[in-house]
Amino acid sequence: MIHLISTVEAARISWLPQFIDHYKELGVDQFHITCQVPPDFAQEERERVYKEVKRLLAGEGIHECQLLVCQFDAMNLRNHHDKIQATIPADHWILLADIDEFHEYAGSLKAIIANCESNGINIIGGDFLDRVGPSGKLEVFDPGQPIWEQYPIGCNITQKVLKGHTNKVVCAKAYLKIKFANHDPLNGQRLYWYPERATVHHFKWDQSVAERLQFRLTAYWKKRCHWWVQTKRFFDHIAKYGKINLDTLQTSFPSYKIEYAKQYKTPA
Repeated sequence: MIHLISTVEAARISWLPQFIDHYKELGVDQFHITCQVPPDFAQEERERVYKEVKRLLAGEGIHECQLLVCQFDAMNLRNHHDKIQATIPADHWILLADIDEFHEYAGSLKAIIANCESNGINIIGGDFLDRVGPSGKLEVFDPGQPIWEQYPIGCNITQKVLKGHTNKVVCAKAYLKIKFANHDPLNGQRLYWYPERATVHHFKWDQSVAERLQFRLTAYWKKRCHWWVQTKRFFDHIAKYGKINLDTLQTSFPSYKIEYAKQYKTPA
């Protein structure tokens, strides 16, 4: 059985229908979705956001959702996801994906997992392909349009500009423990990796990204997380060019999901 664990922040709940549709198509059997709100949200605002998330999930046939009140950071999410993972049978598989991460596998995921089961493989890795809007502009996400058409260009901003990790654990047996941010498994475990890596289409780069990342430049975050410098590199890049400067990056025009995009219906 394939489970998906993901937490969605308040600013991006409109992404849920396309996110869920994508992973349903891949073959996910059970979704474990959490709605995160920051501690400074008033109770009324928390309830409004949580109600909207549950409404969107119900439209996808998902009727279970947790509410998590905390700062949105990798450490808090990992602690929360570990608790969810502990409830999943050890021999089941889990997909790990943030709301802006859409996996692409080299073939049917069900067939890949069957292959893994037959060969004693217990973990699958992947790598970011950052997806950006035309000309590198930070476009507003429109939930009524296919995400693949809104951010059609693939690039390597995480690697080249941020100088951040681009490797991810995308799928693993539920008994394996994963580090925060899902970049790597914890040390000391017996790992048998699938030889082909997935593509993690990384749709982080919409118009809300600056507002969402601003808190990572606070004194609190700088003291807590040494990788705050990645955020500074991003803001420096935007300040210099006014957008993501694709001339400084490797780019591609991945065709994945084009047929899906043509058939996509605007959600009610």
